[in-house]
Amino acid sequence: MGIINRGTVKVNNNNLSLPRILCLHGGGTNARIFRTQCRVLEAMLKPYFRFCYAQAPFLSQAGPDVQTVYSHFGPFRAWLRWSPDNSVGDTDGVSDEIIAAIDLAVKQDNLAGASGGWVGILGFSQGAKIGASILKAQQQQMRSSKRRTLAAWQTFQFGVLLAGRGPLVHFPTTVSTFCDHAQLAVPTIHVHGMDDVNLDLHRNLLKEHCAEGSTSLVEWNGGHRVPVTTEAVSMIVDEMLSVFEHVDTN
Repeated sequence: MGIINRGTVKVNNNNLSLPRILCLHGGGTNARIFRTQCRVLEAMLKPYFRFCYAQAPFLSQAGPDVQTVYSHFGPFRAWLRWSPDNSVGDTDGVSDEIIAAIDLAVKQDNLAGASGGWVGILGFSQGAKIGASILKAQQQQMRSSKRRTLAAWQTFQFGVLLAGRGPLVHFPTTVSTFCDHAQLAVPTIHVHGMDDVNLDLHRNLLKEHCAEGSTSLVEWNGGHRVPVTTEAVSMIVDEMLSVFEHVDTN
């Protein structure tokens, strides 16, 4: 079958050549579980994007909801080092391990024959924090006259942050200082569960860390989990295609 257009967003049945979305799971879970959690979202976007799931570098205890539903899907992992007195994770010295984990996922996807450009990053919870941090590092690097440290996959045009929160993680760049006060201007879609106990923290990421005019918001009736209902996922899909259509034509 050929290619048809949804506006300027192309539908292509050759999955290997589709634009790619890098997917970052939450803390206390893993890539296998995240693929299952994203099954409805990925299915709806299958004609438009190829999803690639990276595995976090650090072993971790299972998250509460993960332990209940996916207790046999371990080992569980996190993007930040877990400690009993710090459920958010230790952010010191983790950037090299995170980059290496993503590099591995990218290499494996390339070896599978995938050739599409890396256009989006999608993360849930701790994965959303890491995704926003990578976007900010990419932004600062692109604004610098020195761009040698950008990885080949750091070409993201937008991010999807499901239940994400700050503060952001510092990634190495050739920019002399990681500007904490600089806001993220790369287009981001924020997905908030209205019953999430950390909703205020997720709203803070949108309002305090992202530039005005660069964000869109999807609110759904759920807690701290990846949406799977048709209604909620359809809203996310519409926003992703709309944002990608806009950036792809500018």
